[in-house]
Amino acid sequence: MNIIKATNKDKEAIFNIWLSCFTDDERYIHIYLEYCFPHTTTLLLGDENSGYVSVISIIPSFFSKNNRVLKGGYLYGVGTLPAYRGMSYSSRLIEQAKDLLISEGYDYFIVKPASDSLFDLYRRFGFTKPIYKTNFTISQPAESERDLFKNSSEQYKINYADINDVETLFSSREKYLSRTNFLWPIEILSYSFREILNREGYILISETTGDYCTGYPSEAKDTLQILESTTHPDRIAYLFADKIQKMYPQKNRWVIDAPFNSNTNKERTLSALLMELKPGTYSLCSDLNLSLPME
Repeated sequence: MNIIKATNKDKEAIFNIWLSCFTDDERYIHIYLEYCFPHTTTLLLGDENSGYVSVISIIPSFFSKNNRVLKGGYLYGVGTLPAYRGMSYSSRLIEQAKDLLISEGYDYFIVKPASDSLFDLYRRFGFTKPIYKTNFTISQPAESERDLFKNSSEQYKINYADINDVETLFSSREKYLSRTNFLWPIEILSYSFREILNREGYILISETTGDYCTGYPSEAKDTLQILESTTHPDRIAYLFADKIQKMYPQKNRWVIDAPFNSNTNKERTLSALLMELKPGTYSLCSDLNLSLPME
């Protein structure tokens, strides 16, 4: 079995592996292949004659600290066809990816496991440094408060945003979240927002301040997931509640992902795992949040 860097001619092989391993939502896969895959390094294991049976992608990531920009790879879409599992193919691909990142001068390799049960697996692959987040939960504002939030929405000119606004959203994210979050190139940010909207999600932005808020409905019937906002959790309801309530009137519980802060009384939650490729990198990013639907 050989390992190759995938090109456009390998999209069908990637599609088939994803369809077998992750989801039968073909639209989701096509969105990835069209808008994310071209900006990744994707590795396939197999051969051209018999077919490819295992895949991983490396998405570019970075963060800023002490006037430095440190670059990393984000591990995404790890999958092996069922008939070929148990043969360490994913392990071989991850090892190849690590060597590739080191050779190209990357500082870190990071992964956000799709479920808690996978954290131990990725630790065995060498992702040993924990990245934490904090969850804030708020209830949908009461009807008696809605005039206040409506006035706030009008005052701060809160509008629905879409993919055409990605440059504005990218600039806002760089301005407000560079101290607290891992960052994404604009192409990956655009893909993330497409994926949010594909999940019946929302992007809200203030024309006045540039703040934004984004998320999508959770699988839980009454819960809305707020994946990221440039404003403090305490102000999310004040700025965005009017628009959110109109979109999701049945979602009474809003769960907000935020960077872990020891100064709050909120418990930390394990969010991701990092592999340090250059010594000292983890000390610079251990308090950052890995946000948006990257898992």
